[in-house]
Amino acid sequence: MQDYSSAALVALIRRALDQQGLGVPEIGERGSLPLPKRTPHARLSEKRRLLDAVLATHGPEPLLLVGQSIRGAPFDPVAHMLLRAPTGADLIARWMRLERYQHSHHRIIVEQASERCLDLRHVGRGDAVPAAAESLLVAGVLTGLLCAQGCEDVSLHLASDGGHLALVVQHGRFMGLPQGWEQEDTDRWRLVWSADPPLRAPAVESGEELGLIERSRLGPTARRVLARVAADPPHRFTLAGLATELRCSPRTLQRRLGEDGLSLTEAVALARLREAARLLAGSDLPLTQVGFVAGYSDAAHFARAFKAATAMRPSEYRAARVQVAL
Repeated sequence: MQDYSSAALVALIRRALDQQGLGVPEIGERGSLPLPKRTPHARLSEKRRLLDAVLATHGPEPLLLVGQSIRGAPFDPVAHMLLRAPTGADLIARWMRLERYQHSHHRIIVEQASERCLDLRHVGRGDAVPAAAESLLVAGVLTGLLCAQGCEDVSLHLASDGGHLALVVQHGRFMGLPQGWEQEDTDRWRLVWSADPPLRAPAVESGEELGLIERSRLGPTARRVLARVAADPPHRFTLAGLATELRCSPRTLQRRLGEDGLSLTEAVALARLREAARLLAGSDLPLTQVGFVAGYSDAAHFARAFKAATAMRPSEYRAARVQVAL
């Protein structure tokens, strides 16, 4: 990933090195890389140079454990959306959507899936083959995300070309690499956890979740639906699922939304639009990330939907810093 993601990962690597008592390795004649500034951007080449240096200087352990530094890290909207996933499998699915959204050079694919067990492969687009350090980093980040999400007994296994699995991370601890391990054996992993995170109480009543919604214009059921979507925009909502959360029948939910002139699809779209507007007006989150955090499937969909509703491109809306009545 690039731009925002590279900056976030560089910051996470440095945090992990500090927590593990390791120094930032020097890189060629230029010495160690400068600490990232408070900016959402970083060059992809900077991340790659740092990763290669960490692997060469400290070995694979810091990269495999980098995700354990997510707990206690400064708030990040993208990480927040990933960690709001109700299950471990959904978290991985959100990560994959993020890779597609950002047109990542490298992506993970699911080769085999069973309950709370995923066999994954790290692949490149075209000729962009992932380096060993990049694959180790992504494996470590995904492991740490599952742990931070609240999944229990998370373990990471690396698979060699011979198909043998080796346990390398368990309960947030590095377990060592098998004898004869080669750096080529980094692009296939197995993630296993024994239980998904505890169910969270849906944030359906909080006025803070409503953002720009005009409370007086909508009935209580519509407001609760919009608040629920705003609490976790990337979630794929269904009429039956929301009705269960709101303790009513799907038909009753549909009727009550209709009284406010909304279908479920329109309510979800409205909530995501307002969340995007809130982020554009009230944060410096990069435009490429606003759409993802607000629940859109890709940047083009976000740009089209936002302009159709506001007559402005997201960049124009942010420049004006206005709050329109949607």
